[in-house]
Amino acid sequence: MEWHHVVTQQASNIERFGAEAIHNTGNLMKIPASLHKEVSAFYASKRAFSEGLRVRQWIGQKSFQEQYEFGIQTLKDLGWDHDKD
Repeated sequence: MEWHHVVTQQASNIERFGAEAIHNTGNLMKIPASLHKEVSAFYASKRAFSEGLRVRQWIGQKSFQEQYEFGIQTLKDLGWDHDKD
């Protein structure tokens, strides 16, 4: 298991939302290491919806709530089972 920030801990998010919002138990969860690797790869990729940007850059322009909801949906799309993990 590894710790995962739902809203990423990139410098721009820390600057916009504050370290406390990023590094707290409401934004951190333990997920399997293999899933964490998949999520990281997804956020590093460019997708049709991300307007030519890497997903991490694209989502970084959104509000904290939008990023959080996107992060949870991404986990689910990649097979995360909240009740199991």
